[in-house]
Amino acid sequence: MNRLERFYKIDQLLQDRKIVSRDDFLALLEVSLATFKRDLEYMRDRFAAPVIYDNDLRGYRYENSTTSKNKFSLPGLWFTEQEIYALITMQQLLENLDQGSIIGSHIGPFLSRLDAIISEGEPSSKEIRKRIKLVDMGKRVQGHHFFSEVGAAVFKRHRIEIQYYARAKNEITLREISPQRLVH
Repeated sequence: MNRLERFYKIDQLLQDRKIVSRDDFLALLEVSLATFKRDLEYMRDRFAAPVIYDNDLRGYRYENSTTSKNKFSLPGLWFTEQEIYALITMQQLLENLDQGSIIGSHIGPFLSRLDAIISEGEPSSKEIRKRIKLVDMGKRVQGHHFFSEVGAAVFKRHRIEIQYYARAKNEITLREISPQRLVH
């Protein structure tokens, strides 16, 4: 069981049982006491998990919240290691298509989260990205504004006006089109 799976298992046990003893955690998670303590500390620090040890009940539980707004839950988007590698590869494809102009600023925070998700001892996503190079042969280079304008029209189902150059007639005409799909 990897670290992320343990986080979800800890959360599930605390929600289902309300009080969970240290021995039960160690047996169900199949980890050492040190690993369990590191996992709890990580959950508290990174996810603000209100996990406390109750001396009276001799077990761990979630601290009672005074309002429903403060109810704790783990972030909902998690990936397996293989999914992370696939996402990093897709990011490389998008970067080659985009040349870093459209999604570059938006994907930076996402890549930081991927780095944080990859478990210790594994290569970082930065290192993995260095090992991936996707080369497009003979592609036309277009300005990023074309992609963003047409992409917005596709998503919003809007028509756009374009200038069309007909090589056979050597003339430019104005056309109104309805883009249906982006294809690379």
